[in-house]
Amino acid sequence: MKKGLLVLIASVCFLTSDAQFNYGYKNDDVPVVGTQYGVVGGGHSAGIYNRDDMESTQLSPEIMNFTYFGGVERIRWYTPWFGLGQQALLWNAGAKYTGRFDTTESSPTLTGATRLTYAKMPVLFWFKSFNRYNPERRLRVNTFFGPYIALLLEAEEDYRIMVPSGDTTINTDFTFNGSGLRATDQDGNEVASSSLINPGPVANIIDWGFTMGAGIEMRLWRKTVVGLTLRADLGMTDVERKGVRVNDLATGVEYNYYQDISAKYFNLTSAVGPNYEQNRPVSRNYSFGAQLSIRKYFGVD
Repeated sequence: MKKGLLVLIASVCFLTSDAQFNYGYKNDDVPVVGTQYGVVGGGHSAGIYNRDDMESTQLSPEIMNFTYFGGVERIRWYTPWFGLGQQALLWNAGAKYTGRFDTTESSPTLTGATRLTYAKMPVLFWFKSFNRYNPERRLRVNTFFGPYIALLLEAEEDYRIMVPSGDTTINTDFTFNGSGLRATDQDGNEVASSSLINPGPVANIIDWGFTMGAGIEMRLWRKTVVGLTLRADLGMTDVERKGVRVNDLATGVEYNYYQDISAKYFNLTSAVGPNYEQNRPVSRNYSFGAQLSIRKYFGVD
């Protein structure tokens, strides 16, 4: 988390390095060009798309996985309708899963979650409506799109296996992160643990993709606006570090945590066939949500 704060501080320094200039547009009192600085935050439903997980009969990725983000932003409006903006965000991503080990009602069930935290930097092309006959209009329509790059700060897999036992259920919790794989019983006591064979993060450090959105901007005061925008973020890279290896908690056998699974949390079995080639497809971040921003024009009257 300290690394994330340092990244955000460096990003803020970059965003605020622009020199101030006159924000007035012709002889109108209301600014429509110039530079806006502000804070932005919101919520979204995050997910990780993997074809095998989506088609699995054992596990169902949950559609809704609500989380949040926040940070700062800067938009420089070069004309009354076009601008270029940057954001520096602390961004939460990941996914949730539920499933059974087979189709019988008495089979063990599983609930899991992948939690990813990034320092995220989108670069956005902004467009907004403008009426030159009414430049003081308070409400404008905004759209934006552009690429982003994100640096992984934290990554962790957490899941629980629930095994029916008579009238009760025996729960075992598993945690997989950069320290290794750890199992605890329902009382919180550690029952097994193993370290990574090749130490490092359990997810790829860099994620990049595209951001797009549309919404409205309302002028509160002469220099201050508030924006409400719906946004979608689509990743282009594989977030799973396919090369991470760990010892099996029960047998001590070395295996590839992500590559040796047929779907999330389910190991490959002999039923797949001895000649089965490990080919788990890429897993990409995606999210859909909304953001609220408060921005102010800075410049010289």
